[in-house]
Amino acid sequence: MFCAISGKPPKVAVVSPNSKCVFEKSLIESYVEQNGVDPITKDALSISQLIEIAQTPQQYALTNAVNSSTLKSNYSIPNLLTSLQNEWDAVMLENFQLRQQLDTCKKELSTALYRYEAAMRVATRATMDADKLKQELTTLTKNIGIEQPSSEELDPLPEDILQSFIQRSAAVAKESRKKKIQALPPDTFTFEAEQNTYTMQEGEYNFSTRFTNGNSLTGKLTTLYSTNGQCYLLKDVKSLGSLHNVTLDAGKTTYALPLDGSNIIIGTDEGSLGIYDLESHQTRKLSSKVHDGPVVNIAWPNAVTEDFFISVGSDGSIVFTNLKETTSFSLIRPNFNTTFADVHKDGLIILLGSKEELFIYSISNSENDPITVPHNPNEAGEIVSAKFGLNGYWLLLATANSFKVHDLRKPALPFAVEPIVLENKIIKAFDVDPACKLLFLLTEGPDELVELHHYQYNKSDKTWILQWSKDTNVELKRNRIDNINYVQQNETTYLQVLSGNAILSVQLNN
Repeated sequence: MFCAISGKPPKVAVVSPNSKCVFEKSLIESYVEQNGVDPITKDALSISQLIEIAQTPQQYALTNAVNSSTLKSNYSIPNLLTSLQNEWDAVMLENFQLRQQLDTCKKELSTALYRYEAAMRVATRATMDADKLKQELTTLTKNIGIEQPSSEELDPLPEDILQSFIQRSAAVAKESRKKKIQALPPDTFTFEAEQNTYTMQEGEYNFSTRFTNGNSLTGKLTTLYSTNGQCYLLKDVKSLGSLHNVTLDAGKTTYALPLDGSNIIIGTDEGSLGIYDLESHQTRKLSSKVHDGPVVNIAWPNAVTEDFFISVGSDGSIVFTNLKETTSFSLIRPNFNTTFADVHKDGLIILLGSKEELFIYSISNSENDPITVPHNPNEAGEIVSAKFGLNGYWLLLATANSFKVHDLRKPALPFAVEPIVLENKIIKAFDVDPACKLLFLLTEGPDELVELHHYQYNKSDKTWILQWSKDTNVELKRNRIDNINYVQQNETTYLQVLSGNAILSVQLNN
């Protein structure tokens, strides 16, 4: 027999009625006095319950032989050995308890790890379900939108109106090819010392332009507008004397286009369209919520049609609206997140763009897939803006660090001019002259240095040649420039410069 605690043959063996195990009497009594339980089963146990086991003569002799003083005498110091034996018994008792605690810790740790793994699986599944619900909610929100009249309810553009528009556009394109726009000599462009400045009410402004009477040589009508409802019309580029404040009854202005010298077409963040009359100071609402979102562009190709103008919403929807009958027709609804758009001068193709993508839609073949303009955001950065050139066959594209010109006459849209690639500078805005021979780039560099660069197109090697670069803080006394607009009025050229809530008109001498 061996003690369940010390593992040695016991001198005085006792058995526990609970665990049926044999123990050294002194060890088990010490354990019970300290804990009051059976060391094996942990059941309640008292010393009186212990049962002493009678030994046979052979067992007694073996036990006494193993534990006899004869063996102890072999260690030369009996008292020391007795003390060591007592310490050994105590160590064995403590070791036994430690093994029990270790087993308990292992079981608890295994249970905790199992629960942790189960919780991680549940959390992962919950995260995946949440992402899936977000995607479904986004799709549902786009499809349903806010409870308001949707542009999907608009009637499609009648076929006879569409065919008339296509035929008239083809005739205008044929006529325009016979008339080439001549650029003014730009070799000695300088800033005029005297500049005209007009300060508007506080707000974040943007502008849109149209050529006066559709003639690129008779100047531009410029509309300055802000989301807080302020809207100004600039007719005289030199004096800046004819600016009119426009306020809307409802909705914030997201786009405003000068219709003529006394009327402005306005688009709101609610997708509504209206015309503001500067003479009567009244707004005539053309259509209510024809777009599922803010209006991002309005164009009136009056050379092609005098009855309809085109509007584009932030969802990419393209709508034709009758100026006289105030009726709107839906043409294309691609459900594309659109931040800017542009309509070709012939009216047959429309550009829709975001920071990452550009698509060209054909009005004459609206059922076909759009043309994707090649763009790699990782190399060229985000798209700043893009528009069609007035020469009719160029697409001008500005990204964060490059300026590109694509040839619309070829299906692959190759570069028509060698791209301009800038280092340590970000393009903020650009504009070109009507002949697409003069380029003005607005950039921001390190330390918020804003510069205006002037390039001239070199037809022989199809490149842009830098003529000069100017620090706007030095030349214009402005360290913030938001946008620029090139204006050619007869033989005089100007740059309209938007700086916060101020508009500057700078004459370019040549």
